[in-house]
Amino acid sequence: MVLYRAMANDTMVGSAVSVAKRLGKSTARVYEAFLDPALARAWMGLGSDGVSELAIDARPGGKYRFVTQRGGVDIEHRGEYRELVPGKRLVFTWVVPSLTQLVSIVTIDLLGAGDVTQVVL
Repeated sequence: MVLYRAMANDTMVGSAVSVAKRLGKSTARVYEAFLDPALARAWMGLGSDGVSELAIDARPGGKYRFVTQRGGVDIEHRGEYRELVPGKRLVFTWVVPSLTQLVSIVTIDLLGAGDVTQVVL
């Protein structure tokens, strides 16, 4: 199962990966898409058969959890928010227990003005 496919502009240093993508949405809207359950549900299930469960407690120390299906198998994703700066930054832990017990730290910086945001993961 491929969870991440390297793209030409991605970089990896040791166990770190950096990905930058440009979106035609404001930084406020992109930030909201990570934390609003209705918006998050629309994109978190991309590449899967959908999201069956989703819970987001959007505050530092709050937890999130969502379950996608791939080929009839439930795959749980979960973590805890460490830093939330509206419209600018999200930092959270990430683990997929059915694949590994290793916990990743994810940092997402939102850069931009107007209706264009550079998302740096």
